[in-house]
Amino acid sequence: MMMDQLIEKKQMMAEAMRTSDPQLYSAVYGENGQILMEGGLLIEGREQIENQISSFMALLGPMDVSYRTKDTWEQDELIYESGHFSYTYADRDQTPFYTGTYVFIWRLDDSGKPYIFRNISIDD
Repeated sequence: MMMDQLIEKKQMMAEAMRTSDPQLYSAVYGENGQILMEGGLLIEGREQIENQISSFMALLGPMDVSYRTKDTWEQDELIYESGHFSYTYADRDQTPFYTGTYVFIWRLDDSGKPYIFRNISIDD
């Protein structure tokens, strides 16, 4: 059941990238969610995530993103998910232009639905 919800959230992120919708993308994160990118760039808070991803989308246009889960585990109130991501330009060459490894740390909101608490991405 929980895995289905995580898959659904990642599908929302992929749809957001495909349609260049920064609000949909940032909605997967908690109010105080964070993205830690390679090089130490920290994007904190849903509003900042939306602003940053909006710039990324404006620069690169519609993209197809793929998340391949390698492992998930629960500890206390958190769900950890590790895997690989890849980005390709939508409706163009299907050769990935951006790939790497991710760790999503999920939390459950008061209604029991998951949101990304922390996203750690490392480029290939």
